[in-house]
Amino acid sequence: MCSCHPSFPRARWTILGWLAACALAASAAFGDAYTVYYVTPDGTGGGGDGPVFASVQAAVDAADEPSDVIKIAEGTYAGVSVRDGTTQTVHIAKTLTAQGGYQPPDWTTPHPATHPTILDAQGAGRVLVITGGAGVVIAGIEITGGDATGAAGAYAGADAGGGVFANNASLELRDCVVRRNHAPGSGGGVCAELSALTLDGNIITSNTAGRDGGGLFAYGWWQSPASYPVVLRNNRFDENHSSAYGGGVALSACAASLEQNTFTSNHAGQYGGGLNFASCNGLKLEDSQFQDNEATNGGAVACAHSQAAMIARCEFLGNAAVIHGGGVYSSFCGMTVEDSHFEANSAGDGGGMSLWWTTAGLRRNRIIANQALNAGGGVFLRSGGELDNNVIAGNRLTASTGPGAGVYIENAPVTFRHNTVAGNSGGDGVGVDLRDDRGTSLINNIIAGHAAGIRGVKRISGQTLIDGVLWFGNTDNTSGTLDMTVTHEKTGDPLFVDAAGGDYHIGAGSAAEDAGVILQEIDEDMDGDLRPM
Repeated sequence: MCSCHPSFPRARWTILGWLAACALAASAAFGDAYTVYYVTPDGTGGGGDGPVFASVQAAVDAADEPSDVIKIAEGTYAGVSVRDGTTQTVHIAKTLTAQGGYQPPDWTTPHPATHPTILDAQGAGRVLVITGGAGVVIAGIEITGGDATGAAGAYAGADAGGGVFANNASLELRDCVVRRNHAPGSGGGVCAELSALTLDGNIITSNTAGRDGGGLFAYGWWQSPASYPVVLRNNRFDENHSSAYGGGVALSACAASLEQNTFTSNHAGQYGGGLNFASCNGLKLEDSQFQDNEATNGGAVACAHSQAAMIARCEFLGNAAVIHGGGVYSSFCGMTVEDSHFEANSAGDGGGMSLWWTTAGLRRNRIIANQALNAGGGVFLRSGGELDNNVIAGNRLTASTGPGAGVYIENAPVTFRHNTVAGNSGGDGVGVDLRDDRGTSLINNIIAGHAAGIRGVKRISGQTLIDGVLWFGNTDNTSGTLDMTVTHEKTGDPLFVDAAGGDYHIGAGSAAEDAGVILQEIDEDMDGDLRPM
């Protein structure tokens, strides 16, 4: 009997331990029943319906369901740790949402602008690393002090993503501030490689990259760019710098849509002071503003090897390029630019735009008061395309002998219809300068106020058709050695409403009113209104 007594309590505790282990296993399998996790600087004072942590990483580690939300109180959360071989403030490899900007005890409505939540790596590593196929939303958080020096990288290369590094993930940044981060590689503020990325309502400012994308670098895969969508909406990119491509943003091999963003005072050492994109077929850039950005090529925007790109309803103001394209520089692209405004941009050639080996469609743009050193005060085209319903006026060349004060066209046939080319000056003082023309046609244009309205220099055989033109105030309407056929020409005052103020609509009694030849394929004017037929 006695020999049995010692075994009884041992058996009882073994059963209890087994039950406890089962409870822990069930908790791991089915979650901890919490949907909200709280973070405060001292780890106290949560909302009562979930645990409270003193670090964001601890809350991330505790979250166990894709619908979990981490609510982070105002304050600064600094320092880094090593996780999976990388050093960062927070490492996320699971699907969740993290929202900052709360002021306890109010855990209902965040106010990140007045109660900032700051993640600060203090220059000791990245701030956020997101990987492992996670779908992550980061909202209302300031991301600062990140440095990717010595950090691993794959397709974007090492040392990428100073503030945020996302690899093989889906990331949405919303209402965040990404400020003063650095990457010796690409993506000073944010780097997303092989990831779906959405940025909405963020301020991306004062970040630096040793290569591409001072503010943001996103890289998909050239064989399947549609698998890596990038959506940029309502963001500000200010004062970011890169040594190579994309001072504000650099995009490569992804399906990109950009709308209602502003790019101000960004700088790139080579291409795209505000934005550079390459191998991004179908990219859409809409309703955005570029001001005071700088680069060697493409002061505001540079693009390469991208087809069916669209720029619509954008403003390009005061951007500068050393060589090509103060506003936009394009090479080997198919691009449409419409309903956009280019003013006070400057470059070596193409003060407003410089398009090389690009099939271009320029429609209803205002290209006014831009400046180039060598050629194309307003527009430089070494490519074919269509220019319809544009105003190209008041542009200037600073070199005394430069060609094309308004427009310079070389080595390509262009269809040039219903444009107003007026008051461009400097250089050769020519409104439209054609070199080596291969069949350009100019129909229903106003050409006014130049030393020569249209000049052509013949290098190979070709015929230029000028039809339905209104000449006014040119010293010579045509000049040069190119074969030109001029029909339905007219001379008279276009009576611009306010040329000095930039309004080149024709006034009552204009010699251009109801003039020209009928073109069924151009049924709208520069305001998008239907033309009388």
